[in-house]
Amino acid sequence: MPIAMMKRRKIAYTIPACRNCSLKYDISSDIWSDINSKSQLIAQSRLEVKAKQRASQFRLMAEDPAVYLEKRFSKSYVCGSIKEIIFDSIWELYYIAYCLESDLVESISRYAGSISYLDKVGVSRRYFPDFVFKYGDGTERIIEIKGSKKYNNFHDKFNAGRKKHGINYLVYEQKDLYCLGIKFNRGSFLIDFYIKNFKHIEFHSNKRVDNLMKRINEWLK
Repeated sequence: MPIAMMKRRKIAYTIPACRNCSLKYDISSDIWSDINSKSQLIAQSRLEVKAKQRASQFRLMAEDPAVYLEKRFSKSYVCGSIKEIIFDSIWELYYIAYCLESDLVESISRYAGSISYLDKVGVSRRYFPDFVFKYGDGTERIIEIKGSKKYNNFHDKFNAGRKKHGINYLVYEQKDLYCLGIKFNRGSFLIDFYIKNFKHIEFHSNKRVDNLMKRINEWLK
């Protein structure tokens, strides 16, 4: 077929039939996006893929902890440290600051080590709780901060944490923090929070933090 005729070919009389245009047309559809997302989820959930990813992370942690931390903090969530206590989310930041004002809390540190648990298919896994809180009366609590308890393997992790630490293992989600008085969705709370605590906070830069800094600078004026 002459090239001139091929150039004039259309898909459904609207889309040019060249290879690049056809590909662009295909991958712009909602059906393709849905199928692609499901395929990626299936591929990433394979046991051999997860094992390979975990091995790579552990190897990087052992060989170059600085690079591991840089890769971890380069993600699109708010992270950094407040008074040298590392936080991995905005919820952790608010809760640490809340506890630092309490006379009952003697010290706060990141949890050292991990907790083993079995997932739904019986595979042994590990996860890393957030904090160890030590109180003046000598008790310790292992506290995990989550935006929501509705995430993968929550019950498996929670049961493993309770088995190892008993009632001293606690998980707080957004609504629990709100009940403590951490009104994270109120402008007045956020303004007062950053005016009081900003000088003690060191953020790790990423896109989300950069957007947050614009708001903080407005609040501090």
